[in-house]
Amino acid sequence: MKEKIHVPLSEELIRKTSKTVLHAAKKNRRSLFERLTVGNAEKLAQVMTKKPIFYENRETEPTRILLDDKIQGMFPSEFFENPTRWIESRKIVKRGDEEVADLPLGENIAELWDKSYDVTKVKQFTVSLPDKKPVTIVSKRIDAKQLQEVVMARRAYEAGIPTPKVIGEITDRGNNYALFEYLPGINLNAAYWRLYREGRLKHDTNYRSLFNDYNLKELKAHLRHIIPDISPERFSRLVVLWQNALPLNKQREVLISLAPILGYELPKVREDIKLSRARLLLKRGFTNEDIATALRLIGYTNFDQYLESVPWDQNERSEFRARMALSRHASELDGFEEQLLSEIREEIFGVDYQKEMARLEEICKKKEISHKDFAPRNIMILWDFKNDKPLPRKPNEPKLYIIDWES
Repeated sequence: MKEKIHVPLSEELIRKTSKTVLHAAKKNRRSLFERLTVGNAEKLAQVMTKKPIFYENRETEPTRILLDDKIQGMFPSEFFENPTRWIESRKIVKRGDEEVADLPLGENIAELWDKSYDVTKVKQFTVSLPDKKPVTIVSKRIDAKQLQEVVMARRAYEAGIPTPKVIGEITDRGNNYALFEYLPGINLNAAYWRLYREGRLKHDTNYRSLFNDYNLKELKAHLRHIIPDISPERFSRLVVLWQNALPLNKQREVLISLAPILGYELPKVREDIKLSRARLLLKRGFTNEDIATALRLIGYTNFDQYLESVPWDQNERSEFRARMALSRHASELDGFEEQLLSEIREEIFGVDYQKEMARLEEICKKKEISHKDFAPRNIMILWDFKNDKPLPRKPNEPKLYIIDWES
């Protein structure tokens, strides 16, 4: 019996398989891929264990290297001999926590079926000269059709929007790379989960539940539970907010109690969608306008007409009307809740990231520079990796940075 000879797999085969699997996974076409490759199943199984390769290696393609003055001359000779090979051999960028960010580890092609993302396109490395301070750089491989990302990133930086500076552009062997200044940070999603992993917050807590009917002792215990290392100053402010909001919370309960009432058989309701919208309004609506809209949806012109139609006795109607009169200012509870949530976000992240994201978005609008996906995963917060917590920021320093200006 002849012994099988294992022929080394070519780089080109690994490259083609990597790209095909990634494309098939994104399009949810695994079954089609496996049917088309059934004749090469044995060899394919071997290929799938290899590290994925997504960059090109077309030797006849031109090379163009543009570097900022800050990093000119800092690259070794090996870089200029083959920029693609040098960059692609660098380490994958620190994203905070790959598992939490739901990204593949870049270990083999097979994992792309579960996590269809090219994790290898962003690298991190340091360059230096003997007499100069080392510079850490983030390199991102960009498809030719997405070169506008570099233009957008430059525009945003020059317009004063907090975003990493572009410090180099490289075209080589059919690949395009943008070099950015390195900022020690992670995206907001990864930051949240790192804090949860370290026990500094509880991810499964609905912070609005702080306005439930706790007594003061229970409230303090609850605060200590969801933010174990909360500062005394912040703790005191949250307690005051809770005390101010508690009466309003009682009024809100009155409004929420309206929702089950709509469970009655109401002959005037002809469309289920209208009933659903009315219920939703009365569950979330804390204003008289919300209530009026809900009543119109189910066929009533005013609140009194609605009350007369419900099968209650006169005392019940009078009591309910009185309770409703007390609820006219219940919408103020939203303001108290938002203050409380803002305090919690500042305590955990050092900044109320929702307010700061809204501010950044407004700046982008004023500068007429739009971001494709203004989401927490594309918002970076500077991070103290040694102590695993957000880096403190001075009043005049950016609190958050926008990344990934993809077109």
